[in-house]
Amino acid sequence: MAAGPTLTEKFQGCLVGGLLGDCLGAPFEAHIKNTVIPDQRTFFQNLLKGEVAFGPLAGRNFRPSEVDQEHGEYHYTDDSAMTFCLARSLLAKGGFDPLDVAKRFTEEYFENQQLVQEYGNAVKNVFQKWKDSSYADPYKPAMEQFEGRGSYGNGASMRVAPVALFYTKDHEKMIEVARNQAKLTHSNESAYNAAILQCMAIATALRKVAVMLGNDMSAQGSVPTAIYSFLRSQRPLADFEVSRVY
Repeated sequence: MAAGPTLTEKFQGCLVGGLLGDCLGAPFEAHIKNTVIPDQRTFFQNLLKGEVAFGPLAGRNFRPSEVDQEHGEYHYTDDSAMTFCLARSLLAKGGFDPLDVAKRFTEEYFENQQLVQEYGNAVKNVFQKWKDSSYADPYKPAMEQFEGRGSYGNGASMRVAPVALFYTKDHEKMIEVARNQAKLTHSNESAYNAAILQCMAIATALRKVAVMLGNDMSAQGSVPTAIYSFLRSQRPLADFEVSRVY
C-alpha cells in the first residue's frame, strides 16, 4: 500500500493549490472594470492543450512570460499577495503580530503596481489609513468602515491558509489568530467567522479526517461554496488524472 502524503507535502499542496486556484480563477471575476469573461469550456481546453493565446479568450491576468517570451503565464491576485504577506510575517515573527502584518499588507499594495486594480476600495482605504497614521492602531480603520459594521467580504478567508498551517498543533490559538488576522481588514462578524470556518476546514484536511459530508463576494455567499468544492474534489474526477490528492 502506497504511503500517504507527508505533512510537508500537505502544506505544499495547500499553498500551491491556493495559488493555482487564484491564478486560474481570476479571469472569471467580474468586478474588474472592462473585464471580458472567457468561455469556461474553451478556456480550460486551451489551457490543458497548452494553446492559450493572448486575447479575450485567455482572460484578464494572462501576461507575457518573463521566462519564455513566446508564451504567457497567469498571474496571482491580491488574495495570493496577502496570503504571502501573512505567511512571511508568521515565520519572521514566530507568531501573529498584527502590526507587522499590517505593514506587510500596506507595503505590498503600494509597491506592487501590477496588483493595484485587484484590491477592493474598502481595503485600499484601510491601507491608506494605516500609512497615514503610522499604524497607530492596526484594527481601527477596518472597524470604522461601513458605519461601524465593518466589511463582510471574503478577503480574510481567502488568505487564511497560513494560519492553519502555522498553528496546526494548537487549535485554540489557530481560531484566535484566524479571527484577529481577519479583523485587520474585515471586522464584520460574518467575515471573520467565515475566515475561522475556512481555517478549520484546512486544519481538518491536514489531519486527514475522512471525507464528509453562492459564489458572490460576501463571506456567506462564497466560503461555504469553497469548502464544499474542496470536499468534493477529494473524490476522483473522471476527466482529470492526479498523482496525489493534495
